[in-house]
Amino acid sequence: MTNFPISRIGIMSLTLRIRYGKNIGSSFYAQIHGAHFVITAKHLVPNLSSGERIAFRCGNDWDFFEVKALASCEHGNDVVAIRLREDSVRPTAIGQHQFEDNVIVGENILYCGFPLGMENEPLIGARDWPMPLLKAGMMSGSRKVGDDKVYLFDTLNNRGFSGGPIIRGEPESPSVIAVVCGYEFDAPLKIEQKNPCGTFEEVSDYRVRPNSGFMMGTPIRHAVNAAKRLL
Repeated sequence: MTNFPISRIGIMSLTLRIRYGKNIGSSFYAQIHGAHFVITAKHLVPNLSSGERIAFRCGNDWDFFEVKALASCEHGNDVVAIRLREDSVRPTAIGQHQFEDNVIVGENILYCGFPLGMENEPLIGARDWPMPLLKAGMMSGSRKVGDDKVYLFDTLNNRGFSGGPIIRGEPESPSVIAVVCGYEFDAPLKIEQKNPCGTFEEVSDYRVRPNSGFMMGTPIRHAVNAAKRLL
């Protein structure tokens, strides 16, 4: 049996593996001004609209829920708040008192989700909802995106973490500060192949864009503001 940090079980257990069409990633269940919302990265649900269904991983299958309404960030940041037809994804949700937007450069962070199709076993008594994986990093700074910004974290983000919560590192009072929205790409690398003469030549039509080691996160206030527009 996997043991999880007691102080962070609440946030981890409310992190959900989400699917929309062929897109699979992470999300989390939050309570904002008394209403329940699913928070995730907008690029995971690019064309989602009211009346459609999204799925959450449960055991070896997926449970489907109808979307009542959704709102994305007015500044164009990669985050969306989704209100479901039935508030029955989880009996509890991450409370708004656990959201915080005051981040300090050099501060340790944690983030959780379902990278590369991996998941932890469920908690005992928690139906068959899988638990996410947990990784660590450090707040490096931010960069401008449009008329706002994204946070940059020193950590190697993996595909599948998008949409998951980024958590302040304090074990006594963990809080969600941002939503994983991807990673910065490094400079493209050329691809070479061996020719019949035995030497290598560049394949001009292909480039590899490696992970730079900087994860991007949308400040949590954008998720809260989007959710407020649905109240």
